[in-house]
Amino acid sequence: MKIRAGWWLYAVLAYLGWLLATLPLAPLVQGAREAGVALQLQGEAGTLWRGEALQLVVAGFSLGNPNWSFAPTALLRGRLAWDLSFRDADGAAIGRLAVGPGGRLELRELSGKLAARRIGPLLPMRPGLAGDLVLDAVTLHLRQGLPVAARGQVRWLEAALTSPMPFVIGAAEVELQTADGDAGIQGVYQAAGPDLELQGQLSTTAEGYRTESLLTPRQPQLANWLQSMGLARVGNAYRFVQEGSW
Repeated sequence: MKIRAGWWLYAVLAYLGWLLATLPLAPLVQGAREAGVALQLQGEAGTLWRGEALQLVVAGFSLGNPNWSFAPTALLRGRLAWDLSFRDADGAAIGRLAVGPGGRLELRELSGKLAARRIGPLLPMRPGLAGDLVLDAVTLHLRQGLPVAARGQVRWLEAALTSPMPFVIGAAEVELQTADGDAGIQGVYQAAGPDLELQGQLSTTAEGYRTESLLTPRQPQLANWLQSMGLARVGNAYRFVQEGSW
């Protein structure tokens, strides 16, 4: 019986491999959209087993020259997974996309570098950003297209704002973690540059996000600008809170 069960397992795995090697990408893209992930592939070629595209757009954020290949060892943990890589003029990154129980999506061990200016349009107030974002083994869990858990570190090198008020931040770090299951993301961040000292925390829930920062200006022009925004004064710092819903 054990031998027969083993043959059945090999047969199932072989059939799954054949499906992945021959099925087109359209069903996967459509399934991601139905799961709430706004995903588009442009100039794609290949199958679910292995392929590439000119551009991947997720929730309005574009990544150039994505490549993917199926990771069969993930089947031993009851998951479907693909190794991913991206590379364009603004940076490069590698990681793994896994589909877990209940269809939960996991972006695991993301590492790479990306120009910070690429994420400015996605943020509140649409600030102009300079410098590079460096991802160190970041893992992100998604449910219905929204982040519900994360861990890892993001560093912002040569950090600066170019608009609405130009100033230099220096080097900033963000530590991400999730306290309990998929209860939401918690993070702390800090920076100490020539124009500004920054420290704060962020949190997310199923409904939205919140950040609370203390900004300590080191030059009068920046202090006047923060004051003109009507921010509450806390000693020599200004308290800046942003929150919103998904």
